[in-house]
Amino acid sequence: MVTQLDEERRRLWEVAKANLEKAHKIYKDFASKSRREVKFQEGDEVWLNIKNFRLPEGLSHKFLGPYLGPFKVLEKKLSNTYKLKLSENLRVHPTFHVSLFCRFPVMPQGLIENTTQDPHPT
Repeated sequence: MVTQLDEERRRLWEVAKANLEKAHKIYKDFASKSRREVKFQEGDEVWLNIKNFRLPEGLSHKFLGPYLGPFKVLEKKLSNTYKLKLSENLRVHPTFHVSLFCRFPVMPQGLIENTTQDPHPT
């Protein structure tokens, strides 16, 4: 009697485990559908998405477009973060996640060239 209960419990455990693994795979595949594997080398140039930047006085997101750059990749920090060589007028930390990058030879939509220059030189 006890062994039958143990066998039934083990069988139910295996069924539940298999169902959880199947659901996990479905969720993982769905989440990974929109992800992309991006690698950059030191010296590569990238456009930087500035949607969350506080811009210097006189610059506006409305007129700049979504990207600044191109900026040179200085080094890889973690698996998905890189340090960039930013222009002097941008006062932000130079390490960013790859989701904010667009490869340099590709011209992102809404880009205005020479946006890294100070619009009010002194």
